[in-house]
Amino acid sequence: MKGFVMTLLPELYMLVFCIVFLLLSLRKGREGVYAWAKVLSLVGLVVSLVSINARDSLVFGAYQVDLFSQVFKILIAYGLAFVIF
Repeated sequence: MKGFVMTLLPELYMLVFCIVFLLLSLRKGREGVYAWAKVLSLVGLVVSLVSINARDSLVFGAYQVDLFSQVFKILIAYGLAFVIF
């Protein structure tokens, strides 16, 4: 189970990031949303870097997690952090 969670950690984090950011943007007061976006984007980059060595095949081989896909996840997380900062 630990390997399964580690394999999907970047996707799970981005799901949580989107839900948290949606809930933050629905509040009446908009102060602090930008600061939370900065923190959450950096955490997403760290999560992507931590899971770089994850390798697995999920959904009967339809979803492959390898170095190629992990590098693109890191690039997407870096791009998000770059845009927010």
